[in-house]
Amino acid sequence: VFSAKANKLAAVTPAAVLRAANHAGGEIARAVFELHGGGKGTLARSFLPAAFVAVPGKTAAGAFSDLVYAGIPDQGGTIRPRTRANLAIPVSTQARTKWPRDWPQDKLFAFTARSGKTLLAERVGRGKAARLRIHYVLKPSVTITGSGYIPIAADRAEPQIEAIIGAAVDQAAAT
Repeated sequence: VFSAKANKLAAVTPAAVLRAANHAGGEIARAVFELHGGGKGTLARSFLPAAFVAVPGKTAAGAFSDLVYAGIPDQGGTIRPRTRANLAIPVSTQARTKWPRDWPQDKLFAFTARSGKTLLAERVGRGKAARLRIHYVLKPSVTITGSGYIPIAADRAEPQIEAIIGAAVDQAAAT
């Protein structure tokens, strides 16, 4: 009898574990949106559930992201440019939708402000009416403080995950 129950539990458990991982992924997405606001949809949607057999007879699961930068908003860290000397941080509405290299050639120029910041700007207007519209601040690196969205999501998901697994165990025991 026990052997039959154990076999039923082994059959039910992987599906339940995957449902629990799916719930965890949803909680991670919710935490990302709550802590980081708009503009983080790609990060939130990147956490997908996955179940795997870590050891024969034992199923493990979780919600995983394949984004290289997924850990930075969670744990914090320093971001450095890979292909240029500086990072271009957008400061205008127009700049948020494109990279500096996407602008027409000779449209943007770099200069150092009195504050010591290096900026990318465009000249708007002519003669005495000319103004500068600043689009980017150039920085050699930026340090981001982590928000800890993964532990927050784990704490929120734990009761429901226990309920999902518990229901699977009860179902296997009842049949």
